[in-house]
Amino acid sequence: MTISIALIVFMLIAILTIVDTFVMPNYVHAVKEVTVPNFVGKSISTAKLLLQHSGLSIAEVREVYSDKIAKGNIISQLPFSGTHVREGRRLYLTVSKGIEKIVVPYLQGKTERDARLQLMSMGFQVGDIIFVENDEIPRGLVINQFIPPGSKLPYGYSIGFQVSLGNSDIIVPLLTGYTLDEARVNLEEAIELVLEANRFLTEELLQDQDVIREPIFLSVA
Repeated sequence: MTISIALIVFMLIAILTIVDTFVMPNYVHAVKEVTVPNFVGKSISTAKLLLQHSGLSIAEVREVYSDKIAKGNIISQLPFSGTHVREGRRLYLTVSKGIEKIVVPYLQGKTERDARLQLMSMGFQVGDIIFVENDEIPRGLVINQFIPPGSKLPYGYSIGFQVSLGNSDIIVPLLTGYTLDEARVNLEEAIELVLEANRFLTEELLQDQDVIREPIFLSVA
């Protein structure tokens, strides 16, 4: 019984040695080697056509955003182009989803500062800010935005908006019953109030800004 087991073990070892020495090398050398083509910059459909004639196949396709490679084109590949691999090797491809776009927020009713912060936090640039008089919207609030909310734009896009200056009218003092000199004095005082209001608004609008984008004028109503 012991001799029979030993004989079986010896025969198995002999068979494995023969397979490893003669059969496997012939099988390995029989598998054709191919050179991996360059798929970078090509569309995924073009890559699939090329693969049909190259003896390779796709293992996985991963999609990522890119601002350099057009949507649907290949950004990278593994193995790299020029690599020598066995026929039947599977490739990993990364394909562009194009430029990532983000939704423009609703800015109306926000303060100028909040509108600026929201745009910058989302990756937008703050565009032109126009200050206009408005009888209904309190001073410092956004009246209108130049790009409709809900639009989809790429990172870094500039978005401008309008900000209310409020109602800047100043009531002209009643001059009836005054002499010409007295009326002149009252008007000069009213004009001084207008100039002082302009100076005040200028100082406020310069806060957190480098320049005023539009001249500010108040007039005597």
